[in-house]
Amino acid sequence: MSKIKGNKIVLGVATIIMIFGLSKTMANSFTDKGMNDAIYEQGVVTELLTLEKMTLIDDRMFIGTVESESTASISSKIASNVLRIHVSEGDMVKQGDVLITMDNSLYQAKKETVLMQKNTLVGQESYLNNKIHYFYDEDALVSKLNALMESLIFQKTNLENSKILYEAGAISKVALDQEELKYTMLQYQVDELNATIAAVYDQLINEKIAINNRMAEINAVLNELEVSLSETIIKAPFDGKISYMFVEEGDMSMTGKTLLKIDKIGTQKIIVYVGETDLMKLQENMVAEIYLTNDDEKYKGKVAFISTNIDPRTRMGFIEVSFDESPIDSVLGASASIKIILNSQDNQIIIPVDAVKQLSEKEVVYVNSMNGYVEERKIILGGKNNGYYQVLSGLEAGEEIAIKNLDQLYNDAKIYDIDLEVE
Repeated sequence: MSKIKGNKIVLGVATIIMIFGLSKTMANSFTDKGMNDAIYEQGVVTELLTLEKMTLIDDRMFIGTVESESTASISSKIASNVLRIHVSEGDMVKQGDVLITMDNSLYQAKKETVLMQKNTLVGQESYLNNKIHYFYDEDALVSKLNALMESLIFQKTNLENSKILYEAGAISKVALDQEELKYTMLQYQVDELNATIAAVYDQLINEKIAINNRMAEINAVLNELEVSLSETIIKAPFDGKISYMFVEEGDMSMTGKTLLKIDKIGTQKIIVYVGETDLMKLQENMVAEIYLTNDDEKYKGKVAFISTNIDPRTRMGFIEVSFDESPIDSVLGASASIKIILNSQDNQIIIPVDAVKQLSEKEVVYVNSMNGYVEERKIILGGKNNGYYQVLSGLEAGEEIAIKNLDQLYNDAKIYDIDLEVE
C-alpha cells in the first residue's frame, strides 16, 4: 500500500483493471451488469489520511508598509504631472530636502470648492445655533404660549370663583359649565401649542445634527485633499545620495510609479497597523515571516515594538517588525505581508475540516479498521485554524481516517482498497 504525500487513496468505483496476460476467456466471463454489481459490492469511494503528530501553529497575517533606511525607491502617491525636479543623479541630499514638485492645481481647485461648501455650512450652523440658543426666549410660538398660559391662569381663577358662587347659589349650573368649558378649551390649546413647540425645537436639533454630519464629511474630504496636496511635494526621507532618476519634468506620473532612488546603508523595518483585538495577542520578540511585494523570498524577523496607543476612532494601533537580515534593496512605501506566530504546540493530531461529520450533538470521523471497513468514532475537537481542526481526544497517530464522501459512510461501512503507485 503506497502513500501520496501522507495520504492513501481508497477507491470504490467501477474500475477496469487491465492486467496483461489475462486470457480473453476470463475477460469475457462477466456481463456488464455482473461486473457493475461486483465492483459496487467492493465498497464506498473514499480517500484515507494517515495521521501523524504535527506541530500546531496559531498565526495571524497582516499587511504592512516597508520603511527602509537602505536603498529606498521613492514612489508617487498621487497621479499628477511632474512640475519640477530639484535634484540630479549623484546629488547629496539632507532629510526633508524637496526632491520633486508635482502639479497640485487639480487638488487645489477641489479644495477651494470644498471650502466654499464648508463656509456655507458654517453660516447655516451659526444660524441654527443662535436659533436653538434663543428659541425659548424669542420664538413667536413661545410668546403665544406665554400669553395662553396667562389666560389659562386667569380662567382658572374665574373657574374657582364660579364654583364658590355656584355653591352659594349666586350663579346657575349653566354659568359654571360655561366657565369650565372655557378653562378646558384653553388647557387644550396650551397642550397643543406645547407639542408644536417641542416638534419645532426637535426639528432644529435634527437640522443641526444633519449639518454636523455633513461638516464631518467635508472635513474628512479636506483632510484627504490636504494629504494629497502634501504628497505633491516629494521630500528626502533621510540623508543620502540620489542614485537614479526615473522621471523628467513634464512627465505624467501615476500612483505607485517610482520617481527616484536614494542610497543609504542601514536597517529596515515594517510598520503594521493592527486592530485592538489582535494587538492584545501580540508580544515583542514573536517570530515573524516577511513577504515583500514582487519578491519571492521569505524573510525572517520578529516583533520589535508594540505601540500602547490606540486610535479612539479606528481602534487600531501599530507594531514594528524588524528583519533578522535586511534585504539589500527595497521599495520605500511598498507593502509587505507579515505572518506572526502567536504560539505553537508540538505533537498534536491535526485533521482537515472535511474529515469531520457533524451528527446531532457530536462530531465523528471514520477510522479505517484495516479489514476493509470503517469505524464511526466520536472525537473531541480543539481549535480551528486554516481549514484544520486540533483533535483533543479520540484519535491516535498511525490511524487512518476517511476524508472523502463522508456523507456515504456509516459505522462498519465497507470500503474498497486499491493501491496506486504514484511518482
